[in-house]
Amino acid sequence: MGKFNKKILSFVAVGAFSSLLISCSETLQTSEKETVQNTLSQTGAVSDNTANLSENTTSGVATVITEIPETSADTVQTTIRSEITTITDQTTITPTVPNETQATEATTVTEKQNENNAPSFDIDDSVIVTVNQDGSFHVKFQEADCSITLPAHWADKFVIRNNTVYAKKAFYNGFDDGKLFSVYFSDELISSGYPFKCRGKASGKYCYISYPTDCRVDMTNKEEADEYNMMSKESFDFVHDSLACEPLDERLDPVLYGEISSGGREIEGYTTSYVCDNEEKSVQWICEDTWHITAHRVVYSHGVQWYECWDTDDGDYYGWIDGNFLVFYLK
Repeated sequence: MGKFNKKILSFVAVGAFSSLLISCSETLQTSEKETVQNTLSQTGAVSDNTANLSENTTSGVATVITEIPETSADTVQTTIRSEITTITDQTTITPTVPNETQATEATTVTEKQNENNAPSFDIDDSVIVTVNQDGSFHVKFQEADCSITLPAHWADKFVIRNNTVYAKKAFYNGFDDGKLFSVYFSDELISSGYPFKCRGKASGKYCYISYPTDCRVDMTNKEEADEYNMMSKESFDFVHDSLACEPLDERLDPVLYGEISSGGREIEGYTTSYVCDNEEKSVQWICEDTWHITAHRVVYSHGVQWYECWDTDDGDYYGWIDGNFLVFYLK
């Protein structure tokens, strides 16, 4: 074969080999771009780097192809491999995966937050309720600096609306409201006796606790009635005395005029040592129904709103009479 033909075959072989290399480079280029894009897609980190990578990849391969006519086959193959290897090394991305310790710590925090959530109460914005260390409930009234304590076993058994406490089962039964007691605040001293009892003063206002005069429950529903009766009794025995306010003890100015209303029976007037000093119970005077009295002082103690009374007609000192047995005249 002549030298001219050998040159032609050599040129054809080199051209064919160059075409093969170009095809390989394009395949590798596409494969590498797809690998990089898939990796970026999995990690959620697709950014402008992808665009830069495409430009760098295209530029690198294009440079190699341009140099093929002037470069031997071995050199071209080495160059392509070198360029592709460089591109792959530059674009390797390792996704960030939380380790087991991090996952455990996150779960622990969530569980602690759930455990520390404050319990919910069926109340309105007239009060703020928190749990004491012994499990009882501290009820802070918003209207004045005054609070009351409810027993721990009342959990999920009470409802509070507008400073009034209800038994929950009766409240939602629809038969009656299940009212247990109400707390009121007034600028004036209410001296009408039961069901109002002035416990003291809070934020400059007189503080009263009032009880219903009838039974507020469906007595045919045993479960509801049992709950209401238990809570009603404890409202008198425990809750009433837990009302926290400034003690009621003040002189009346002007004095109050009225009479004893005991339903025809005799009642006792007690000594100052018992009513005010918490000493042994002792009687000052035996008083009779309808006697006229003048009250000069009012005190709350022993669960009673007491009035210090004198006889309006002759001035005899009767001592301290339970306000539930007194009726005062209108001013």
